[in-house]
Amino acid sequence: MASCSAKPPSSNLETTLSISDIPASVIAYAICPYLSSSDLLSWRSTCSLMLSIITGGGDDEEHRKKSSSSANGTITYAEEIWKIALQRDFQINVDQYGYQTLKWKPRKQLLPPEAVSVFGYKAQDSIRTASSAFDSWKHWKKASLTFFLRDEDTFTNNDEKEIENNCGSLHLHAPYYLRAAKLWSKIESWMECTERSANVGKLIQRTLKTGVTTNVGKRIQRALKPDVAHQGLLDNKSGTFAGYQAIQAVYAFYGGQDMDIGRVDTNSALFGGYEAYNMLSCSFFISPELCLPRANNSLEDDAKIRIASTFPNNTKNFYVDCATGAVTVACVHLYPYPIVDRGLDSALIWFEEYATRLESGAIGVVPTRPLLAKSHSRHDPLHTIALYPQVTQNSRPSISNVNSIRIPVASRAVTKGVEVVASAVFTPDLIANNGIAYIYSIRIRLLSSTEEGYMSPAKRGFDYCQLATRHWRIQNDDTGEVDRVDGDGVIGMYPILVEGGYWENRNRFRGTFAYQSCSAPMKLGSFRGHLTFVPVTLTSRNYIYQSDNAQETEYKQESLTPPIVEQHHDLTFDVEVAPFILDSEPEFLY
Repeated sequence: MASCSAKPPSSNLETTLSISDIPASVIAYAICPYLSSSDLLSWRSTCSLMLSIITGGGDDEEHRKKSSSSANGTITYAEEIWKIALQRDFQINVDQYGYQTLKWKPRKQLLPPEAVSVFGYKAQDSIRTASSAFDSWKHWKKASLTFFLRDEDTFTNNDEKEIENNCGSLHLHAPYYLRAAKLWSKIESWMECTERSANVGKLIQRTLKTGVTTNVGKRIQRALKPDVAHQGLLDNKSGTFAGYQAIQAVYAFYGGQDMDIGRVDTNSALFGGYEAYNMLSCSFFISPELCLPRANNSLEDDAKIRIASTFPNNTKNFYVDCATGAVTVACVHLYPYPIVDRGLDSALIWFEEYATRLESGAIGVVPTRPLLAKSHSRHDPLHTIALYPQVTQNSRPSISNVNSIRIPVASRAVTKGVEVVASAVFTPDLIANNGIAYIYSIRIRLLSSTEEGYMSPAKRGFDYCQLATRHWRIQNDDTGEVDRVDGDGVIGMYPILVEGGYWENRNRFRGTFAYQSCSAPMKLGSFRGHLTFVPVTLTSRNYIYQSDNAQETEYKQESLTPPIVEQHHDLTFDVEVAPFILDSEPEFLY
């Protein structure tokens, strides 16, 4: 580094040029932005004027007071200089992110046994706000060192001094890590709230692994020839491929789910799923799995990271493209196609949307059949995250079909106090083997007195009602054809609705009666119809509640004599199932 004062070549003028002769504003705005961070730190410690400019008045309080009151405004210079350094080194725009940084624990400090990020904290506890631009820059620098010092793929030896020298030029993409911390904070809050996640949140939390620093850029470099054309895709600041940085930030907080077959079941699938009849699909967040290019293929075409998969059959897999960052899905017999392709941060966008859906209640926990349990019946369900959209205040806007009619992703209708919530999910993993493109879910219940749309028994004209028939109209918007489905009951069931629950197959359950069925492939369409109910009188009440509390995973079944049912066919009425969309190109797919 050059001295802070310099003497020019000999001349007739007896002058000495000093850095002190250069206006502070010139140094702050014309020189400092072009200095490396290490030069700024050197100047900060060796040159009094630079100390004043870069620190905003020096380290002692008296000097700080003098500088803050001086006309040249050195404190402003200091903030601007380190704001520039934040933007240059860590991509932090202070106007957008302020001085937010990550908390971190030193490398030698043991991390707690529970799943935490590579920085040593849960996502909810990991963000702090620095006091100044320099304080923020300093903490991001230390967070970067913490991350890369724990990265065995970047450094394979144990010479800590050499490691620190080598990783001094590596920097985290700070906005990605802030966004990852916030999305995981939403998921953590959901998992800890039994009202929203029942026991499923705790089961998922138990499977999550500690965050990892896996650097696939280094793995790909070691696996490929050094002269391949796509080496230029490596990002110099992070030392990894540009398309991997966003998902790397996600994995820094949790390293996937433990896929030990003895512990895994549908109720612990982070990305939930869907079921109908004997078909079931649940997706898990897996440890980052590198998929290297095939022979003669370029990295742009083939190097991907597998981040999620159905288990144990792997019929649906999600990947992140190392070059572009796009999130793609691949199913059996279907060519991989992108589901989120909005730039290098596509993986973060995909995860953020899922966290928001959990937080808002747009998707929720429902009873479902277990995937691996050996002895369970249809009436002995566990619970899982269901991907069928729910009707919430935070639901996304409706989707327009080809006829410009607004069709929602989830619909709700109430007729005589009977509520029907309906929606469908696109199922690309079931198309090849079953010819099924959608699984739709119909949720039916008789509202209670505190709920919107409730009608008293006197006003609606009955105490209880039984489902008799179903009538569906499924429209294909590409062909204009309407498939008509009329039949008795639903999948062989004729539930009797009571306030707060229902009777079905000798047992009374609390909560909502729900069933799933499926629909054939179409690019875009809509589903609507109605259910016919018959008011009934239960002349015997010798029954017990069969609890379907979401916090219970085991059900005790008792054979009961069902109540004597007297049907009143002269009072039959239809209950609307409002239209909802069938879309093979949803904005997001999980």
